[in-house]
Amino acid sequence: MKQVIRVGGDPNRTATAYMVLAMAKQQLKQSSEARAALTEGLKLADHAVARTDGVQWNDQMSAHIFMRQAREMIERDGSDASTK
Repeated sequence: MKQVIRVGGDPNRTATAYMVLAMAKQQLKQSSEARAALTEGLKLADHAVARTDGVQWNDQMSAHIFMRQAREMIERDGSDASTK
């Protein structure tokens, strides 16, 4: 994932890579790194990932799905930790 992020290129795929990295870090209990990857991916998505009706609709759709999953996973795990 880090290789995809480093190369850049397609912002849809790069945003997806950030989300996968964020979820992996969260699974490894590396919460601060997970939040950092999520934040970077969301920043990129805000500026470069279009709606899901463009030419690259499949990559755009994947990016949006992974963003939703990563956000839910990290926020859920963060709220679980704060209630313990």
